[in-house]
Amino acid sequence: LSEKRLIFFISLVLLLSSIVLLGYQNRSIVPILIILPFGWLYSINLPKLGRIKSRLLIKNLYSALVGWAIPITMVISLSHQEPLSAHLLLIGGIQIACSNFIFELLWDIRDIEGDRSAAIKTIPNTFGIQTTKITAFCTLFGLTLLNKVIADNYAIIHTIYFSVCILAASPSRRPLFYHSIILGYNLWQF
Repeated sequence: LSEKRLIFFISLVLLLSSIVLLGYQNRSIVPILIILPFGWLYSINLPKLGRIKSRLLIKNLYSALVGWAIPITMVISLSHQEPLSAHLLLIGGIQIACSNFIFELLWDIRDIEGDRSAAIKTIPNTFGIQTTKITAFCTLFGLTLLNKVIADNYAIIHTIYFSVCILAASPSRRPLFYHSIILGYNLWQF
């Protein structure tokens, strides 16, 4: 099995298992079905707008919010018996968005050569890998402050995990490294 097929297979298993788990827990799969079309918009060439994927920084924010923060926050909200406060959902959504914004930056480091050849402007291929890592660390600093303010007991572990991931990121790392850091983070969250 090639690495690409392995990653696709793992992604498919994770998607299907989340649908099965939601069904098993008598939870709605509607949030997943609602958000899927927005995921496809990322690569589609929209009239007068072009592709979101081709927009510097917008692509990272879109992916962090639409690809991660909004759907995960929706699932969390819908999976609780009692309604969660808007404040709690907002804080959780910000944590998810910041975490995944960092992952998006790291992913762009991985894809720097492919993005250059496809004329996709990213922070690493526009400003350099060092600036990208500084941006990731600044985001991490804000996330760490937020975690400390809400008295997250695992804030230091979270910060160390992300720091190691940021420092280890390079274009020469294999795709499985990047998938593993996201999978590791998501497993740790649960």
